[in-house]
Amino acid sequence: MSIYEDILRAQGNMGGKKGPFGYLAAKKKKRPTKEIVYDNWMAYQITIMSAELYKATDSNGLSDPYVRVGKVVSDGLFSKKWVTQTPSISKTLNPVWNYTDEFSVNTGKSSALTVELWDKDALKDDFIGRATLIIPTHLGGSESKTLEIYDPKNSKIINAKVKISIKCTDKLTKDKFNALYSSSSI
Repeated sequence: MSIYEDILRAQGNMGGKKGPFGYLAAKKKKRPTKEIVYDNWMAYQITIMSAELYKATDSNGLSDPYVRVGKVVSDGLFSKKWVTQTPSISKTLNPVWNYTDEFSVNTGKSSALTVELWDKDALKDDFIGRATLIIPTHLGGSESKTLEIYDPKNSKIINAKVKISIKCTDKLTKDKFNALYSSSSI
C-alpha cells in the first residue's frame, strides 16, 4: 500500500468504488488460462548421419563441425528453439555422427526445422551455414535428405552438405505430452 492510500484511509476518504482508489476495491477479473491444443503436436526421431564440408574454417585446413537443429517458429514462450545438437568431431571435413535424437514439434505453428552447421572453437564457434528442412506432418511419414548448407553471407554459395533422416513417430496426446516434458530437460 502506498503512503497516499494510508493517508486517505486514516482520513476516512477512500471514496468507495467510485473514488480515486476505487480500482483497489473492485474485484479483479481472472484471465482465462490458455488450454494447450494437443492436436498438432507430433513426436519425431531425427538422425543426423554425416556431412561434407567444402571449406575449412580452422587455420589447420580442417574444421571441428557440429550440427544443431531448431524450430523455425517457437512453440511458445517457454519453449526451447533448439531441439537437438550433435557432438563436435575434431579435425575433419567429412564428419560422421550417426546421431539420433527424439523431440516434439507443434506442426500447427510450423512444419519446418532450421539445420545449422557450426565449427567448434575454444573462444567463439564459427557459423558455417544453414538450411531449412520441411518435416513430414503425418504419422509414420519419413524422409531422408541431403541438405545443402548455404553460406551466411552469400546464399548462392554452398559451404557443405548434411545427410539427415527424420521420421514422425507419434501423435502426442495430453498424457504423452506431459510425460515427455516432465521427464525431459526441455
